[in-house]
Amino acid sequence: MASIKTIALVGAAAAALSACSHSAKTIAVANQDHREIKARETTRYYELGARSGFLTSEERRGLEAFIADYHTKGYGQLIVTSPDDVPTAITALAEVQELISNGGVKSADIAMGNYSGGQDPTTPIVVAYKAYEAYVPGCSTVNQHDWSNITTNTSLPSFGCAVNENIAMMLADPADALGQRRLDPADAQRQGVLLEKYRAGADTSSARTADGSSGG
Repeated sequence: MASIKTIALVGAAAAALSACSHSAKTIAVANQDHREIKARETTRYYELGARSGFLTSEERRGLEAFIADYHTKGYGQLIVTSPDDVPTAITALAEVQELISNGGVKSADIAMGNYSGGQDPTTPIVVAYKAYEAYVPGCSTVNQHDWSNITTNTSLPSFGCAVNENIAMMLADPADALGQRRLDPADAQRQGVLLEKYRAGADTSSARTADGSSGG
């Protein structure tokens, strides 16, 4: 017959194993899987009233700023959609196209479309482009927790979320969260300069000018 001491040890081991078991959710929290920064596709658009057939100075400035944002944040084509049954919008469309062209957008990067505005003069011309925004899925807010539940000492699902959400907001290009971007072609001339410096035992780092820029 097993001794009482042996039975007690087996029972303690079983209790320890059951205490160490975790659900898939708690394992994900421990691995920080639910706090991974991801990117999702979004559409940014700018509406132009063009009720008089011409853009206002405010609309022109707004469109110019929108085009600048497209160059830095946009993916794919810049899409221009206008009502084909509103005379004032048809007239203003030429001005919109001119601003877009002057803003440095190539014709191949512009997609034109139209829709029925029901002859309503307030129907806008819509300029849009695809972009990405970074976010942290799986994060809960503090008011969603049961603070009286002390059955486990694992971290709360919101633990670390604030840090990653701040990082997500600081990403220069949220699309980088989708994966590594393709590198630009290497600069063979620069590589040759570095190789010669390395062979000569010279410093291979770029010299810095007074304003902090690279001097080559």
